[in-house]
Amino acid sequence: MKKSCLFLAVFALLSYQCHARIGESSAQLEKRFGPPIRELKQPGATIYQNQYINSDILILATICNGASVVEHYMKLKSVPVGNEAPVLILMPVELAAAILQANTEGSQWDEVENNEHTRRLVRADKKALAVIVKEKQSVKEVRISSVDFAEALAGRTSSGQNK
Repeated sequence: MKKSCLFLAVFALLSYQCHARIGESSAQLEKRFGPPIRELKQPGATIYQNQYINSDILILATICNGASVVEHYMKLKSVPVGNEAPVLILMPVELAAAILQANTEGSQWDEVENNEHTRRLVRADKKALAVIVKEKQSVKEVRISSVDFAEALAGRTSSGQNK
């Protein structure tokens, strides 16, 4: 029992170090993960997405005006080689918890909703939102977004205009 608790504590600590943080710049993300494996950016765009692989986690970071505003975390079966498509698998709940912990910024996560498909949380400082997509009592994906970006996007789509 002590060994499994120690393993989980070490795992959580290591996981804490390998996850992006909302608000990090592209340069900070590159320092943490290395160069993106793919950058989806139109010339002159202020919003784009970088894809990173860290160990066995695929991270999609949406960058807006130079800062990470939305991050998606998904567990890989194995690291793709060459042009192989990534194969995703379910992630342990403990890994999802470590990803959330890495994004607390000294605050805490408060649950807003929990059903069989999703768990929604808001950070107590009201600066970030999280959605955990669930499947079969495991985690399929963790999404974290800046509240400011989510609100701006909601306003943009609800008005039907591109500001």
